[in-house]
Amino acid sequence: MADRIDDLLEQAIETGTIPPEATSAERAEVERLLAGRAMLRAARDAAHAEAAAAKPTARARFERFTTEQQATAAAAKGRTPVPAPGPRSRFGRFAVVVTGMRGVAVAAAIGLVAVVALFAAQNLRNTTEAAAAFEAGDYVQLQGTVSRVGPGVLTLRYELGTVTVELGEATTVVAGGVAVAPGTLKAGDTVLVGGVAGDGGNVSARTLAVSAAQLPAPAKVAVRRLDSFEGKLPGRVVAFALTPAGRGRVTLETADRQRVLVIIDPRSAERLVELGAVIGRSVTVAGVSPGAGGMYFLEFEGVPPPSARPATGVRPTLTPANGTPVTPPNRPSVASTPPATGLVRVTGVLTEHEGLVLRVTTDGGPVRVQLRADTRILVGESGITLREWLAGATGAGHLVTVSGGIDARSGLVVADLVLLGPKP
Repeated sequence: MADRIDDLLEQAIETGTIPPEATSAERAEVERLLAGRAMLRAARDAAHAEAAAAKPTARARFERFTTEQQATAAAAKGRTPVPAPGPRSRFGRFAVVVTGMRGVAVAAAIGLVAVVALFAAQNLRNTTEAAAAFEAGDYVQLQGTVSRVGPGVLTLRYELGTVTVELGEATTVVAGGVAVAPGTLKAGDTVLVGGVAGDGGNVSARTLAVSAAQLPAPAKVAVRRLDSFEGKLPGRVVAFALTPAGRGRVTLETADRQRVLVIIDPRSAERLVELGAVIGRSVTVAGVSPGAGGMYFLEFEGVPPPSARPATGVRPTLTPANGTPVTPPNRPSVASTPPATGLVRVTGVLTEHEGLVLRVTTDGGPVRVQLRADTRILVGESGITLREWLAGATGAGHLVTVSGGIDARSGLVVADLVLLGPKP
């Protein structure tokens, strides 16, 4: 059986499709393995991109450090008087050896400091230089105005500048809660983009949500990464990114209209997904997350902390991410999906997980959700690990939040993000 699955998986990777002779059980197993492979490749690409981006800054700071040390040593040498030669000591040869050993020790100490400076430079990059709102491999959400549309691509002007958005066969587009064809997009449309960042700064769109909102023109303001601050820092989210490791990157507009990139802990990122309407949300950077290695945690305006909310969690509904919650139909379709101004959002209790299909029980009945091969799974406070989920854990009985679009052909919700919660 294992050899059979290996053969089917190898053919699926080579051809891009699962062989038609695969049984339903074999197909489900291959789909699960493909989903895990896609997530691992995204994590690998993100790690490589982060390491490559750190090298130039680290190298430059290391070179500056060594140059400064050499200049300081040369200046000190020029100021030190040279004593007149005295009588040769019988311990002179031993003194030379000791002096030589001390010189080696000093050199070793300087080398150790230099190595520490190199690693520190890697960890402190973007504290003074301009920072990017997202990096390759990140899942991102951006909202802006379409300035140009071409075959399979559009240019989006958003609050931090301009980005190229790539459209593929799997891209879903919703407008007013109805699935529409990507060909209906035109210059001047306001869209919320959910997708994955590529190596060149482009975004491969998974879902586009068209709305009538009027947005401000992009501002020419440099984005700086938050290094340290005192008290609390309120702001408005203008860009959101989720790394393959689950950390969040939020770019905030502060009260003085500065743009600050904040690296947030996984729990804060998960709460943003859970609450929905990420772009434009008012948040407060409340401090450094304990034990999170320099990441920060957020507080949310008008939202009680998790401990103050009802134990049953969010009321199960199908909602637009930027709209008012409504009760869903038993099976969302193009005609019956409620009006929306953002990404489609499903919250409820997960009752079934088979391959790339979830069944979620909501107040209006069961809703089927189609997973993508690269749907981001956030295990949250479910008690289920990502490894267990990829190995086939069903998550049955757990609260679940889904964010994504609607497939125009089947009417099914297509998940870009899935957040697992505890059992109610």
